[in-house]
Amino acid sequence: SYKDIGGVLYTADGKTLVHYPAAAGAYSVNIPAGVTKIEDMAFYGCKSLKSIRYGGTQDAWSRIALGSMNYSLNAASVTCSDSGK
Repeated sequence: SYKDIGGVLYTADGKTLVHYPAAAGAYSVNIPAGVTKIEDMAFYGCKSLKSIRYGGTQDAWSRIALGSMNYSLNAASVTCSDSGK
């Protein structure tokens, strides 16, 4: 089972980000703190993506299992809940 949070597809438990729609053309995305995995190609073709706001800490962000071919995600800047502290 899956769920939609703001147009982004997650597993039902919200722990895995499955797909971010490239057609959205958004420059930024919010990723909830509970995410522990981002699937392969979840951000494929998201050339407009420039920034990510992650609801968790920088330490938690570094532990997220990041799938392959998420080039747009890797190129974006990330701001975590504890950034600037």
